[in-house]
Amino acid sequence: MALFDSVTRVVRAVGVRSRRAWTNLERAHLELRALEPEELSRFAAEVEAALIALEAVQWVEVNGYLGRIVVAFDGDALAVSDLVAVVETVEAACGFEVRPFPAQLETHPGDIEPLLREAAKLGADAVSLAVAVPLRFLSPLTGGARTVAGSAMAVINGVPKVRGTIEERLPSPLTDVSLAVVNSLVQGIGSGPLAPMTELTHHLSVLLELRAGRSAWAAREPELFAKPKSSPTKRTRPGGAARPPANRA
Repeated sequence: MALFDSVTRVVRAVGVRSRRAWTNLERAHLELRALEPEELSRFAAEVEAALIALEAVQWVEVNGYLGRIVVAFDGDALAVSDLVAVVETVEAACGFEVRPFPAQLETHPGDIEPLLREAAKLGADAVSLAVAVPLRFLSPLTGGARTVAGSAMAVINGVPKVRGTIEERLPSPLTDVSLAVVNSLVQGIGSGPLAPMTELTHHLSVLLELRAGRSAWAAREPELFAKPKSSPTKRTRPGGAARPPANRA
């Protein structure tokens, strides 16, 4: 069952662009859709009010720079899915439910999806390596075909302008992984195991880097998003500017 859940998460990270969320059961960071500044201000006021109305929520901060709604809540009394449901309800009420999420490159340090995509690439590299060795000897490509196929994939996968055009026309997490998989297979079959070994080393390095960054984020998040106990419902405007506390008699 655990293996099935892991595979499901990888498939979703690769093939479906959905709302990203991170939580430590004390605070949740929920992804915002791409909104204009004026729209964000209006949405922030609505979503803050809706989330604060939940009994298990202590405070809410809509951070336009991070592109996240930060919610301090009781993880024993409320699930992250409940918070997401409230956010989606407010989005629908404001007419923003069909707005896209930010581009793939705009990631949050707590996102697990980039790490899962690199894991998928790593798995594809391992398969390419296993396939490349026998195919290289059983059914080698001719010199001309090998050169053309390898050069074409090198240009598509390695030239930012060409790759960017493809990703712009096909804005899906699947595009990034597909390009990496096809490149590894073509290079492996055409040039032997050296290419997939190189790709495997590269993707393993990126995976470890992302994992270290996510661990550092988890360790520093309580310090970065601590709130004074004297004002548990204090909220901030989009972008992080604090609202002045109300005068008390």
